[in-house]
Amino acid sequence: MKRVWAVLAVLALLGVMVAAPASAAAKPISGRLDIDFVGPPASGCTLGGGMRTWVGTVAIGGQTYGWADFSTGLTVEGKFISFTEYWTIFDIQTTPVDDSCDESLILLDGTNDGWGSPAGTAKAEGTVLTALGSFDDVELGSRMFWRGRVTAMTEDGMATDFVGTLHILPPR
Repeated sequence: MKRVWAVLAVLALLGVMVAAPASAAAKPISGRLDIDFVGPPASGCTLGGGMRTWVGTVAIGGQTYGWADFSTGLTVEGKFISFTEYWTIFDIQTTPVDDSCDESLILLDGTNDGWGSPAGTAKAEGTVLTALGSFDDVELGSRMFWRGRVTAMTEDGMATDFVGTLHILPPR
């Protein structure tokens, strides 16, 4: 009988050891983007090797953070565009535009590649490079992607407002 209890104790211990890492695994992050075009000629700053283009907010888990994109490359291919960006999620102290160039407020950042269609839809996929503060449990190298659409344009066809969804998934 002692042998049965010893085997059961070892199996229970192994079960706890296997379950612990699974429960500590990083959880996906999802949010809602609402951003405005602030790019050239009025971009105002550069970070991550790019010029600020879009700034606004991202709502994640009931909290609102700042969001900023810094263009590191843009190619027009017919009516489609492809782009590369450095992106940030940051604490808002005053306004998203005012705070978007303050590196000390950055909580998450990374890079992405994306494309946009003539219909105003766009998507991008990238990687998390830095995770601090309320996001310090996000693994570096996590996969980031967003999808969205232009919601307002100028008379000459320049996009001014954009909404979308953001997802950050742990690395594979």
